[in-house]
Amino acid sequence: MKEYLTEYKKELSMLNKEEIIMRDIYLKELLDGKLLGPLTNVPSIDKPWLSKYEINSIKAELPKETIYNYFIKNTKEYDNLIAINYYGTKITYGELKKNIEEISKKLIKMGIKKGDIVTIALPTCPLTTYLFYAINKIGAVSNFIHPLSNPNEFENLINEVNSKIVFAYDGCVKNVVPILNNTNVEKLVSYSPFTDMPLVIKTLMNFKIKTNVEYSDKVISYNDFMKIKTNDVTSYTEEYKKDTLAVMTHTSGTTGVPKGAMHTNDGFNSMVLQYKAVAKNFNVGDTMLTVLPPLASFMLCNCMHMPLCLGVTVDMVCKYDKEDIHKYFLKNKTGSFHMMGIPSYFTEILDNKKLKNTDFSRLGYIVVGGEKLEKEKEELINECFKSHNAKVKITKGYGETEIVSSATYTFENANKLGSVGIPLLKTSVKIVDLDTNEELSYNKEGEIYFNSPSLMKAYYNNIEETKENIVTFGNERWIKTGDLGYIDNEGNVFVTGRIKRMFLTVGSDKSLTKAFPDRIENTLSFSKYVEKCLVVGKPDKERNKVPKAFIVLKSGFNYSDEVLSDLVSICNSKLRETLRPTEYVFIEKMPVTKMGKININKVENEEDINVLVRKKIN
Repeated sequence: MKEYLTEYKKELSMLNKEEIIMRDIYLKELLDGKLLGPLTNVPSIDKPWLSKYEINSIKAELPKETIYNYFIKNTKEYDNLIAINYYGTKITYGELKKNIEEISKKLIKMGIKKGDIVTIALPTCPLTTYLFYAINKIGAVSNFIHPLSNPNEFENLINEVNSKIVFAYDGCVKNVVPILNNTNVEKLVSYSPFTDMPLVIKTLMNFKIKTNVEYSDKVISYNDFMKIKTNDVTSYTEEYKKDTLAVMTHTSGTTGVPKGAMHTNDGFNSMVLQYKAVAKNFNVGDTMLTVLPPLASFMLCNCMHMPLCLGVTVDMVCKYDKEDIHKYFLKNKTGSFHMMGIPSYFTEILDNKKLKNTDFSRLGYIVVGGEKLEKEKEELINECFKSHNAKVKITKGYGETEIVSSATYTFENANKLGSVGIPLLKTSVKIVDLDTNEELSYNKEGEIYFNSPSLMKAYYNNIEETKENIVTFGNERWIKTGDLGYIDNEGNVFVTGRIKRMFLTVGSDKSLTKAFPDRIENTLSFSKYVEKCLVVGKPDKERNKVPKAFIVLKSGFNYSDEVLSDLVSICNSKLRETLRPTEYVFIEKMPVTKMGKININKVENEEDINVLVRKKIN
């Protein structure tokens, strides 16, 4: 049987796109009981999640367009609708297209041509959108990096792709100028995020915040950029070619150096198609609150490109504080309200007194991703939504930079508590045994692999990492996530841990065993005192490594013997001896990466943390 399945998988991996659609329709009818036949008990072959999709959705073909052309094609009827709302400045779809066209000509005038890489270090603002589409329109590549990078990071990220033109937020220009002579940059365009705000707000902000930029031959203002004459420039739109590099973003670097992910037109557009075909609650005229920074492909695609292609207004916030959610949540009066973000953005709703009497009946897709949302918090948020008249529950997505954004999502008919949803329409999943590399059946834990049309081309100039993380099988390319998890019989995916954080420890019987920090963290989270926790492996002469827990206490609680006793008691009752922390370090807050995730390296090395109390357990 094993040999038969191996051979069958090889045959399936060689199917073309049309054959895959035909087989998916067959599986859908088989799963729905319309056809009779055997299943293999292998998730990637049976695809049980297809029972959640409609036949017409399964038949949908992937776009063969550039990102720009896909946007234009989908928005022909929307020119008079509002595309972007930026602190009260409203930009219609028609105006957005004119601005994209104008900027594309100025880029051509500056010498940008097909294949050139333009580096962008901006906050969330209209110019981000203009550049995203304008650069793609002329066949160039946009390279998004964090505007708060330090000089050394700027130098490395600019030189890595040999950018000639850089667009930077004026507050970070001081970190770019010192390294310009070490690069091939010809022009640095300085942009103030106040530029596109209404006059009253812009005047006030310019008065409150003074940013001095020294202009030169290389450093010009955005106003000077916009003055570039383009009368002699012929409008140009690059034609679509399969697998062409279009956008570069970078991994979050929670456990190592960030890597450049090379995204294609196909990757971005296939992500939109997979949601468009099944996300029925997106309607023309709705609003998407966009607060994530544009250095993440998740923001660029799911919070900007996707809603714009669906006729949804993107309400942009360039600097967001989760404690200010009451200022933005449901502030618009028409259509459904959608928002995507990390867990802390939405747990803030629970304690925000200014939202106490707010009606949530207009909530649409409220999506959490980036980090795990604990079951307890998920239940509390859903209860809060229900008590405020919401007709929806919070939904979860799971993916990574390498596949643009999502691989799974908890659609209305697939939102199991604790799961991260079912694979997207054209995406497949398999669970692989860590020791044998064999695919596992349902409800068995192993490493999560995804096959997705949005999978990146490669890591930029990093062949070794690409080969390490992308596995080719026939016509299929699978990304190894580095996450532990399992898939249930209905196709719901559950993430249980992070393989790369695993360490080996020796038990009292002298046997070597694997320890997964996530499981210890989940146990510690049962304590009523714990807000956040992180567990690392601490070197030990006798046991190789032992668990060491870093704890951030909830507001209102301070360290006491009672707190420590509670943590030790929970671990003693729920964890075997080898997994119980031997040291507890209580800290003020967790350091985070530029993507907002906990910076594991800094915690482990005790960098940028304020240790309040340290307690060792015998």
